[in-house]
Amino acid sequence: MDVTRLGRAATSTLIAGALLHVAVGVVQFINPVDPEHPGLPFTIATTTSHLLVLTGVLALATSGAAGSGRLPRIGLPLAGLGWTLIAVAELTVGADFTVAETLFGIGDPLIGLGMILTGIAAVRTNRWHGWRRFAPLACGLYPFAIELPAFVVFGMPNTPAITGIGLVWLALGLALRREVPAISPAKPREVTIR
Repeated sequence: MDVTRLGRAATSTLIAGALLHVAVGVVQFINPVDPEHPGLPFTIATTTSHLLVLTGVLALATSGAAGSGRLPRIGLPLAGLGWTLIAVAELTVGADFTVAETLFGIGDPLIGLGMILTGIAAVRTNRWHGWRRFAPLACGLYPFAIELPAFVVFGMPNTPAITGIGLVWLALGLALRREVPAISPAKPREVTIR
């Protein structure tokens, strides 16, 4: 599988994961589950959504939107580690809520920091256009500007703030879908010179 195909597949799973994340958030808002004992269906849904969104980090890496400098080389692995910790935290909630809270407390800032670094690089490269250019940065700013302050003010977990994560990552998925070329690097476009 070439890099472009891998990126397109990862973009599709990112979009699916972000939509699942939003759907779980809406269901949780309408019919809340016990945060310390969420039940197996909720745990499976949230863990799956996080793992699918994690593929967005891979999709962004293969897109080249952030270039190949130091910022994305540091930022993308940090964001990937953050999403991995969040997925593990979801699996841990029912067994040990304190450990899960600690993992959430580490994972969210890692995602934010990693995506801020990557987002700055994406803005600097100027490879994407319009609002899509700022989508990676929005994924990084959201945890610090919205999610974590909402936890402090309203308590953790805060379903609307958590649901919003799915929306910013959905925006990233849509940006990737629009900006990543459909042609594989192995099959360059024919150029006609007049």
